[in-house]
Amino acid sequence: MTGTAHYKRLVLELCRAFNDGKISRIDDYLTPDFADLGVSAGPDWFKSSIQALRRAFKDARWDVLGLVAEGTTTVVRLRFSGVHVGEYLNVAPTRCAVSVEQVHIYEGRDGRLATHYCVRDDLELLDQLGVRPDTTMVGETKPMRKKKVTVAAAS
Repeated sequence: MTGTAHYKRLVLELCRAFNDGKISRIDDYLTPDFADLGVSAGPDWFKSSIQALRRAFKDARWDVLGLVAEGTTTVVRLRFSGVHVGEYLNVAPTRCAVSVEQVHIYEGRDGRLATHYCVRDDLELLDQLGVRPDTTMVGETKPMRKKKVTVAAAS
């Protein structure tokens, strides 16, 4: 298996571990000095952030929409979805269903993933939770946007 194919497989396995909730498997995919760019944190922080995300969203999933790789760099476009049942981004549970696209960029080294960078649309996520303030009027505070949100049935 070429290096490029190997790193693509690691990213897909990481997504599968997220979906299955098998967070302990993540250690198999990351270098000991793994860096989550933008937060400069190691593999333990990355695992704890994934655990927090799975606690905040029932049925949390990363559905792969596209995957490209060149050398040791792998880019995955995915759809994050779930039902908001725990605090996230300082927002109390809303029981709203969310579905937002994200782009994750991984760089591999020595057969494992060494760095991660994520491009997320948190404003769209907040819109779907029904809590994003309307910021269209610069310098003025307006009430929260009223947007139709889908609320999951209580289980």
